[in-house]
Amino acid sequence: MFTTLAALPAPVALAVAPVVAVVVVLACRRLCGERGLRFAGPCAVAGAFVLADALTSGMQHWLPTRNWQWTLHVAVLAAVLGPIAAAPGLTRSERWLLYATGAVIAACLLVPRWAKPEQAAWWIPLAAGGIFLLAALQEPLSGRVSGVALTGAWAISALCLAGLIAVEFSLSWAQVAGLVGLALTGAAFGLGFAPAESATRALVATQALVVGGWAFISCVEPSRPAYVLLAPPALPLLLWLLGLGPLGRLGARGQTIVGLLLVGLAAAGYAAWAVIRSGILEAAPL
Repeated sequence: MFTTLAALPAPVALAVAPVVAVVVVLACRRLCGERGLRFAGPCAVAGAFVLADALTSGMQHWLPTRNWQWTLHVAVLAAVLGPIAAAPGLTRSERWLLYATGAVIAACLLVPRWAKPEQAAWWIPLAAGGIFLLAALQEPLSGRVSGVALTGAWAISALCLAGLIAVEFSLSWAQVAGLVGLALTGAAFGLGFAPAESATRALVATQALVVGGWAFISCVEPSRPAYVLLAPPALPLLLWLLGLGPLGRLGARGQTIVGLLLVGLAAAGYAAWAVIRSGILEAAPL
């Protein structure tokens, strides 16, 4: 069975990821109602990521031999921690404790095996700190901005990261990282135009641990660190601008339009700068 799955081409997996995510979200909505939506997003992204990866690799990556293969397990971890962090009644400090726990586990799993002990001693706390900050700074947005703007911004940032991984480092890594972005896109569509606050808050762990984790490993894996890859996961933080000045008086629809434009244009501009910086356009034949 797994041999057959592994024979499927990568474009099939890329097409399957968003479809599976939408189906999982709709199934959760149907079976559990609106109260079950905090489980829908994280489970949809993790399920779509795992299944789409299995279509091209079988289940080989479930016994990791390289650090990037642990991102599958990190996605499952986020699917567990995310809904717990979004449970009603939790204080912000309790959510931070969950995010910190997930960040430390993810950092320990994603540090390259070739790293020397002195390198790992720096990389683990730096990676854990960065992942935790991503989660801690984005969690309040779930109650402040349009849910569609937030889930859309997460999808944009993940797809931007996948594109830059292809430019800076590896096309094969970019295809796997792209599965996360496409799964987030499918989850965003499945959650609809007015997702509950708990549904978006549950996805914070997924965005921070998985997208932030991919940024970390893609940065440190090349012989020359690609620091340019660290910025895309932070692009959704631009949505904090929606609470300033005239933007703070926008309704949900206005926040969605302005927020997606803001993050989308920032992602496009950053990607264009990264491509020009890498010299690809200058090297391409006319």
